[in-house]
Amino acid sequence: MATAGLGLQPLPTPQQVTQAVQQGRVDPFSDPRPPAPKPSPAATAAMANGVTAPASGIAPRTPGAPGVPARPAEPAVPALQLSGVIQSGGRPEAIVVLGSQSDSLRIGQSGSPSTPLLPPGWSVESININACSLVLKKGSRVQHYDCASS
Repeated sequence: MATAGLGLQPLPTPQQVTQAVQQGRVDPFSDPRPPAPKPSPAATAAMANGVTAPASGIAPRTPGAPGVPARPAEPAVPALQLSGVIQSGGRPEAIVVLGSQSDSLRIGQSGSPSTPLLPPGWSVESININACSLVLKKGSRVQHYDCASS
């Protein structure tokens, strides 16, 4: 062929291209977790004899029991720092800081995706501009924040 003398390489054939590409795709809806372990032969024999055991063949573990980590407790109160209060549009706002994030909170706001600095269930009960204070509430629990103590 004349292309060999020019230093050119021939293009791959359609069959070579098809063979080089993996067919199909990963199912985006498949379960990403590895499959559960199969029961041991002893567990299978016990179930056949009428003894009930978990499907995994492993006894259930109780959180807080020796060797089993306890479930993390819900934070007692939001770890906010009150850096100041302002009045905007005739409404008081509290400027709060949590770690590297800051935001303003208004009376009546509750913890939600739109107010990420408030944990779910907590809401802004009151803001006192003169005293530079903020009160959050969750059910019967109340938490006070002052600018001086932040």
